[in-house]
Amino acid sequence: MGYQRGNHQQNREIWNNALEASDRISLAHELEQLANLDQENFSLELKFRNDKGRLFYLDLKGWKIKSEQPEQNRIIGFLFDHSFAKNREQMLFRCNHEANIGFWEVDRIENTIFWSQVTKEIHEVGPDFIPNLEEGIHCFDEVWSRARISELVERAISKVETYEEELIVASQTGKKKWTKNICVPEIYK
Repeated sequence: MGYQRGNHQQNREIWNNALEASDRISLAHELEQLANLDQENFSLELKFRNDKGRLFYLDLKGWKIKSEQPEQNRIIGFLFDHSFAKNREQMLFRCNHEANIGFWEVDRIENTIFWSQVTKEIHEVGPDFIPNLEEGIHCFDEVWSRARISELVERAISKVETYEEELIVASQTGKKKWTKNICVPEIYK
């Protein structure tokens, strides 16, 4: 990351200066929880700036190693740099936003639905809106659009069939919009 190895105090100062302020607070909280409670491990994503100001995204994983004397407990951890993947993900989000391409995901195991920010903008709902499958299908405006998307989603779920279809949605404010809907089901075992 560009920093020279120093003594313990210098290393602590480097970390304090290089970590984003919110990450310093999260890390301090996790370490306190680890020290004071029966928590055995933790996992955090940290944003770290190197000596040239470049932002890195690091996964920090840590475990408590217990001793018979609590004051001798230790923490062991490792960092994994996932900056490349995170930067690509952010670039994809920016491209989707500029091209007005939304995306969504239905998790049948957890029974959750995710709408990207652009999908929420297309539907004119707030950023904190959490859809359910029924609402997602109900936003298709015309009876034939709603019937068609219901059929397509059912086949995607039951037969793992992909689809590509242009249908009309009605936004939260009542605007009708033609949308191209593409689905590629994925099955995880």
